[in-house]
Amino acid sequence: MSRKDKSKHHALLIHQGLAQSERLVQLNRMAIMQLRSLVVHSKSVGKLEEAKVMFKKEAIQSLNSAGILTKKGKFTKPYAELEKLVAAK
Repeated sequence: MSRKDKSKHHALLIHQGLAQSERLVQLNRMAIMQLRSLVVHSKSVGKLEEAKVMFKKEAIQSLNSAGILTKKGKFTKPYAELEKLVAAK
């Protein structure tokens, strides 16, 4: 939430007639919820990045065992169709 949005929220709490102590409690709760949301989002992004790498490694291992790719992900023979697909991405 931007500073401007926080100010608007604070103004709304004042307009509702909440005491300063109650406004502080409300604003702190909002800040805690935002921090929790950021932590969850950060963890989710990390997990997605791990999954991307894991899936790529698994795919390379699978194609390697089939004799199509080397362990470093290079084609062992000319596979024109596969090379076109890889080059397109």
